[in-house]
Amino acid sequence: MKQIIIYIFIITLPSLISCLEKEGSNCQQVSNIYVPIIKDNYAADSNYDKPSYDFPLDITTLSDEELSINYNSSFSKTTLMSDLIDAYNSFLILNSIWCDFELWIRLKFHINDAISAINCNIISDDVTKGIMRHYKNRILSILSDNKKAFTENTNHYDYGYKAYIECKEYLTSRFHLNNYCNLSEKEYYKNYDKNNSIPGYKFIQNLRKNEDEYTVIYFLNKIKTENNFDRKCIYIIEFAHINRSVAENSMMEHKAIALMHNAMKEQEYSNYLWEMWRVWRYLIQDENGASKDSPIFNQQYNEMRRIVACTILRHIRYQPNDKMAINQFLMLSSHNNIYRYGEYPYGNQYIMEGIDLEFINLN
Repeated sequence: MKQIIIYIFIITLPSLISCLEKEGSNCQQVSNIYVPIIKDNYAADSNYDKPSYDFPLDITTLSDEELSINYNSSFSKTTLMSDLIDAYNSFLILNSIWCDFELWIRLKFHINDAISAINCNIISDDVTKGIMRHYKNRILSILSDNKKAFTENTNHYDYGYKAYIECKEYLTSRFHLNNYCNLSEKEYYKNYDKNNSIPGYKFIQNLRKNEDEYTVIYFLNKIKTENNFDRKCIYIIEFAHINRSVAENSMMEHKAIALMHNAMKEQEYSNYLWEMWRVWRYLIQDENGASKDSPIFNQQYNEMRRIVACTILRHIRYQPNDKMAINQFLMLSSHNNIYRYGEYPYGNQYIMEGIDLEFINLN
């Protein structure tokens, strides 16, 4: 693993999105340098044990990390299972190489060895394996051009992005849900509707507006006493929206990250695992920097992604016709890492995730 310890300058996000401003939050000042710190705001109550996610503030390469899914006794040897594992590992390679390429562009990391360490043989389908090798070699060929300065103003980024997009388009088509089952948008939303698990869910969702400690206590009691895992996941996700605001406004301890961590570690299936993983990832990144130069814990995020993916795969083993589960697995597998560059130009892309998850309201 190539790594470097760096100091991070916290940026103030532009006024056009004033609700995203983080001025002065989650930082301590050391000799006029602002360094992000990870909060230690968890209750001593054993029901909310703090998970081990106080990651070191270093930035590391991903391509040389072992984060793939391999066959084991939990998975059946079927064409469907083989394809789904190939999907996960292919998007893992796509994401890992691209994140490392961004480190080369942004921070001048030496990433050749890390990307060279990628083993495309973890993919069983020969055509897909060849596509991934080609993508890997295209990025390595750009890195070998050491005579040119690698800055954001050269063509290196454009060449790399072209290779990334072409590979992603192939994977998106190759592992499209329609290759495995038919699930219309209407059917998807009907099955995902949280009213199925909690009748009158709209009332629960509207509690987000309260943002008071009494509502926090209400949700903690619901989570603690709920035995149905789908309902428990919904309560935790809703609690995450409320508690984030309460914690910021009143310094009340923020427990949502710990609750989500523990729920995903239970390795029990739910329709809402993908959403929970995204919310968990967003809240951790929210505490650790919006800058393009911030530490982004994609390795740790992907370690949890793998746990959730394996939970879904074990469910699919016994219910191979569960279209919602197959769809959820593919969405989880193909979801981007948190990138440094992208649609949001003023910082890393966790901001876009926050908008999509309704943590950030631009209205």
